[in-house]
Amino acid sequence: MDQQKFMTSPKKLSWLSFVLGLLAWVVLVVGILVGIFVEAVGITSFFTPVMLIGLLGAYFGIQARNLLDYESSLLSRRAKQGIYLGVGALMTTLVLRVLVFLFFILWLKQ
Repeated sequence: MDQQKFMTSPKKLSWLSFVLGLLAWVVLVVGILVGIFVEAVGITSFFTPVMLIGLLGAYFGIQARNLLDYESSLLSRRAKQGIYLGVGALMTTLVLRVLVFLFFILWLKQ
């Protein structure tokens, strides 16, 4: 499929946004669980992919909302959910990254 056709299809963009938003949360939860149980991997190993996936989900959701112009409420709602899921995963990852850094600083002071 041509990239130009894909970027002008609000249906595909809204679905992609929603799927990427969900995928960001799945990778975040699985990454935290793997980081807890496998010490060699660590919790922070999955933070960068989660941030990138969440950012892409929000980007595609914004693109879909710009193309929709209130064309379909279901597609608009799905794009909005993708934006919220992507930004939520991104912000949760940033907060966890700061918390890990603060706990590391406190651990160094001991």
